[in-house]
Amino acid sequence: MLPLHSQWTHRELLNLSAVCTNVPHDIYLTLPALKQPRAYHTTILIAMWRLLRISTLWLALPLLHASARDVPRDSNATDSFKDLFPVSNYPLKSWSMSHRVPGYFPTTPETFNIPSGYGSANSFALVQGLGSAPFPVINATYVAGKYDPGSDSGFSFYALGPEQVNLTTAKEVTMAYSVFFEEGFDFKVGGMLPGLYGGDSFELALNSCSDTLQNKIDSCFEIGPNWLAAGAGEVYAHLPFSGKTANDQAICHGNIPGGRECPGNDYPQAYGIGFGAFQFTPGIRTTLAQRILLNDAGQANGEIELYVNGTSIWRAEQLVIRARDEGRIWGLQMRTYFGRGAGNSTRW
Repeated sequence: MLPLHSQWTHRELLNLSAVCTNVPHDIYLTLPALKQPRAYHTTILIAMWRLLRISTLWLALPLLHASARDVPRDSNATDSFKDLFPVSNYPLKSWSMSHRVPGYFPTTPETFNIPSGYGSANSFALVQGLGSAPFPVINATYVAGKYDPGSDSGFSFYALGPEQVNLTTAKEVTMAYSVFFEEGFDFKVGGMLPGLYGGDSFELALNSCSDTLQNKIDSCFEIGPNWLAAGAGEVYAHLPFSGKTANDQAICHGNIPGGRECPGNDYPQAYGIGFGAFQFTPGIRTTLAQRILLNDAGQANGEIELYVNGTSIWRAEQLVIRARDEGRIWGLQMRTYFGRGAGNSTRW
């Protein structure tokens, strides 16, 4: 299990750096796979720092990272620990749930800092000592036959993190976690994993990405990993409609390995990036780190980069992630459930 840790470097307005270290806090999700007679267990280890275990899935989540250079490494650190710190930036400010980090935060709903009305402590349950984890973990349940988050299946909530670290001053963020699907996990059509969200204001960041009006679509963004059928991995991104030309060129016609799903008229801001470029294998832990660099307003110079087990497998450049200078990264979109964006149905 990996602890969750984030560090930020305030080098300029909207320039933040975060680093993840091993998290002593695991998040365990216990779920019966859809249409399956027995339950499967998944663990998600979250590098913000938490470990999440979902009936066959381990997820070590958010590692927030900044843009300084030459982060000191612990030569005695485990490979899993290093995999959570793939970006060599030196952070000046941080928060962590990792017991290895002095002053780490406890694994509690209070540390997540959930905005009122956008999830609650009832969205998940903290339990002690599941599996090999001798520390608090988050337990969630997927109910057979259900998709999308609900009161009794998966969970979905927004998290601002500790008040000591203001993500809206960050221009670059890296979020990392380890994922473990237990043997026998049925991936079905696919499902969502935690990611990052942002927008032109607190309210727009939380409410606008589900809207099909262009003015709303330009006011928010959401970026995070998914699993697909047979365990194929991807990054799912809601990006501004006004940046569609640049984003189509970078994502749909770029050199990103794996497949890609480009926007249609019904959901013009949704991209599936690099699906199949990496694979989730039941019974084997996978460590993911997702780096986001916000573009300058009016320019297509944003970046999304995905690391798997410490190695960069693709980088999408020349992106429009925010439409206006008001666009900020606001926090973590803590979610896991069967389904993926628009068009969810019972096939999930």
